[in-house]
Amino acid sequence: MEYDGEVLAYDRPNMIAVKIGNQSFIVNAYYQLSKTIQGTRLDYRAEMDTANTFTKIMGFLFGWLTKSILHKQMTRLKEMAESEAKVTA
Repeated sequence: MEYDGEVLAYDRPNMIAVKIGNQSFIVNAYYQLSKTIQGTRLDYRAEMDTANTFTKIMGFLFGWLTKSILHKQMTRLKEMAESEAKVTA
């Protein structure tokens, strides 16, 4: 599935905020990187706005699935970032 997108804010290499969606929903996603003693921390926040009642109901019913997908995506992102860090170290 394709979505329209727009970069809302960008501060390389620390932050990016994007808006994606279609006629049924819009998601504003914020990614903030910061240095820690252990390495790099990623803070993620997403705000979703739905266009109609049907989309709101479906979002509520399938919220567990959305959370599961997000968890898998963040786990994969962490794995990729850590493997890249090992290659460049």
